[in-house]
Amino acid sequence: MQIFIMIAVFGKENFTQACINDLSKLDKRHQIIIIDNGSDAKSVESIEKLVVNKNNDYNVACDFRLFKFSENKGFGKANNYAYNIARDKLGGADDDLYIFLNNDIRVKNNKNGWTDLLLEKATNNNLVGPTGGLVDAEYNFVYEAEDASKVINYMSGWCLGALGSVVERIANEFRDNTYHGIFPDYNLAYFEDTHMSMVASKLGIDFNIVELPLVHFKRTTGKTMNLPELYIKARGEFLKRIGDKWK
Repeated sequence: MQIFIMIAVFGKENFTQACINDLSKLDKRHQIIIIDNGSDAKSVESIEKLVVNKNNDYNVACDFRLFKFSENKGFGKANNYAYNIARDKLGGADDDLYIFLNNDIRVKNNKNGWTDLLLEKATNNNLVGPTGGLVDAEYNFVYEAEDASKVINYMSGWCLGALGSVVERIANEFRDNTYHGIFPDYNLAYFEDTHMSMVASKLGIDFNIVELPLVHFKRTTGKTMNLPELYIKARGEFLKRIGDKWK
């Protein structure tokens, strides 16, 4: 079986480099698919060089692949495109594990085995990851948590795993996507994971929090992105798309 890790990146090459260095400890089951979402030439060049170096390093067992968009197409399109690469070009199957991962992470320990913690919990009817969240009845953000005992109604998209059979069930519900995949592709930030989780819940798919040795630097990377404005725009588009069908 194979484990695919899909990473959408936009600039912040220092985070991407650190992420690649940590992931390079994984074994040969792993295919890491990086989608550059319209970064500047300098950022792309630095990541290209690192990917080539890793693939030429005999001490690195996993495989890295870099694909590039000429412009930022958003979180959903980039991740769905990576999933298409895994399924159509790399022979991904229903019983393989697919992990959607942000680039602003570090692996604290167990660098060669942390994905097995997800694989052990993944079933043909669940989504697995280290963080879940709650939105209220009006789809306002309440909290995100790594505590499995807390009530959640969505799985966070910064690290999300599922078997291919589960991804396919969800992806088949997003028929208007540009690329076949698990996330809706109309937003640039926020609510893709909420919308995806709503679809999964309607399909009877479970959510399972799994403790992982990962650090997510969300607050650090968000400081330069005007997140409040992005959140408001994304929420408006999300509400327009779902209408009253989920009430």
